[in-house]
Amino acid sequence: VTRDKDDENKAPGSPRGMDKSPGEFTFFKLLHSEVVKATQFFSKAGQEFSIREERIKEGMAILQQPSSILVHDRWSLLARSIFRFYKELLLLETYAIMTYCAFSKILKKHDKNTGYNTRVAFMAKVVNNTNFSSYPSLLEMISRSEKL
Repeated sequence: VTRDKDDENKAPGSPRGMDKSPGEFTFFKLLHSEVVKATQFFSKAGQEFSIREERIKEGMAILQQPSSILVHDRWSLLARSIFRFYKELLLLETYAIMTYCAFSKILKKHDKNTGYNTRVAFMAKVVNNTNFSSYPSLLEMISRSEKL
């Protein structure tokens, strides 16, 4: 059995010709661009939630001052704001979980249709290194909002 130079650069178990297929190249280029979009969205949403959390804390501090006039409407407005904030944090967590699962399912279907074995490697090298695959700051923010 002779080996090509190209075979040395392929991952073990990688089918012959996968690296040269224009369809495969296009598929992974598009998939990677979707990973970038999801990462950017998650990052921007996290920044916005950090700002919102600070504003809620400032509002609570103002209402807790002894010189502040305690108006029931302001407290209920703050309570609704906290609830909406918490609910949207949970939605962002759901987004992260569903996005991760979506990439896994897309790759599983790709592997099933092509016979290639790319899911594990792409998930490990690309998707697992994204901000939506591990999000401790979001979990901390959820925990802090539960305490409010």
